[in-house]
Amino acid sequence: MQLKTVHEGKVGAEVTPQKYALVRAAILAALPTAGTGLTWDELVQAIAPGLPPDLFPHLGSVRWYTKAVQLDLEARGLIARVPKTRPLRLLRRPDAGPPG
Repeated sequence: MQLKTVHEGKVGAEVTPQKYALVRAAILAALPTAGTGLTWDELVQAIAPGLPPDLFPHLGSVRWYTKAVQLDLEARGLIARVPKTRPLRLLRRPDAGPPG
């Protein structure tokens, strides 16, 4: 499946629907809807243990899929960047509904 991206003029990554669904659900479950959110590294560390090792055999693949799906979820308005934060911090949008 072709993902969306927040970067104008760019095309999102292409991933299998199965891996997308797993990473999407994990991201939405891990991100809070309020507060300071999670950094991207904190998000990767939060979701990595719950992903099946046969589909995501090493941390590099978890990181790649997390970034690709993060950009897609941002483009769809389901997650947002916390303004003026460095490093980047992410929140699940409250109006996005429940995770999963």
